[in-house]
Amino acid sequence: MSHYFKLTQIGNRYHDEEGKSPHREDFLNGLATGYRNAVMRLKVATAAAAAPADYRVEAGGRVSVKAQAAKFENLEASQAALKTALNKAKDTLARQERFLSRMGAKVHTDPAHPQWGKIDWGFSTQTVVYDKQLADQGRTRLRVRGGRLFTDDACLLPFDTRLMVTANMGPGYAIYVMSDTGNIHVSSHSVGYRHHSSLLAGKNVAGAGEMQVWNGTLRWISNKSGHYFPEVAHFLQTIHSLHKKQIPLGNVRLSFLFDGSPKQGVPYPNVDAWLATQLGPADQLAYEKLLRYLMAIPYPDFVALATPKGWRWVNNTEIAAGRLGVVDIATGASVPHDEVRRWLKSTGAQRVPVVPPTVQSGLNR
Repeated sequence: MSHYFKLTQIGNRYHDEEGKSPHREDFLNGLATGYRNAVMRLKVATAAAAAPADYRVEAGGRVSVKAQAAKFENLEASQAALKTALNKAKDTLARQERFLSRMGAKVHTDPAHPQWGKIDWGFSTQTVVYDKQLADQGRTRLRVRGGRLFTDDACLLPFDTRLMVTANMGPGYAIYVMSDTGNIHVSSHSVGYRHHSSLLAGKNVAGAGEMQVWNGTLRWISNKSGHYFPEVAHFLQTIHSLHKKQIPLGNVRLSFLFDGSPKQGVPYPNVDAWLATQLGPADQLAYEKLLRYLMAIPYPDFVALATPKGWRWVNNTEIAAGRLGVVDIATGASVPHDEVRRWLKSTGAQRVPVVPPTVQSGLNR
């Protein structure tokens, strides 16, 4: 089993939030405003679509067949546009209602009610929960079989996010965190009730974000987490874990968030497209992986291991000439970077991948 480095620490402002209800009222009131606006738009669209169609021809005037046909065509187009607007307004209202409901809010939906469109806090007040018990964490852990995600040990119940929600993406998505052993834990998001921190009881994690899954098939994934602020190294660990579990990633869409990116991140058509922007050519990627692996091995220790093997690190002259990595002492030939890394792993010299400390912490963000 892989053991991923716990790169991210939970942000300071989220410590000790269990049992509290931070930011919930402002967020849910914002959703309620969106709901009221959706109701108003639906009323306007309904009235417009119900207005009688005007097929009259001006009295006393002769209108050519061509002009009359054009009038009817424009009218039909207008009616079609009104119908489209009405259907869109219905869909928007239904989405707002699902959003509110899945976030745990109860809203007065009757326009005749004096509190219409407002949160009923008598039924909506909740506090943040942490899954501290192993049994609770087991219920959120995903299992994998045949490249699909399941919620039970027998892999009979495919995981599906269509009835779930996140504050960032809305209905149809779930939040996730990855443990240091590569296990993915998931939940529907509910601001002030269930956060990323809920899944492993506020502990450090190796990855976090949001995902969309239909009938066990991963369709979309991101690194969006306001609690853990995952960076490139964290997201790479998540992608690596999914790949090792043989989750098909070729058609999985991806969004990557970083400082200054849009709220929902920069979209990529698939995982490979994002990896290409982060890791470069295959040989460069292999070299970077080797360097990352070597960061926790003192250079004298590497020499002690490599010399009996007949290998050495390139010297300054060779580096100036553009050579990188390890060469064979006898022949001077370059040793493939991946071969060196695999051999080092076999010696037990370093078992946990390490990244620079500048990307290890989400504190104070």
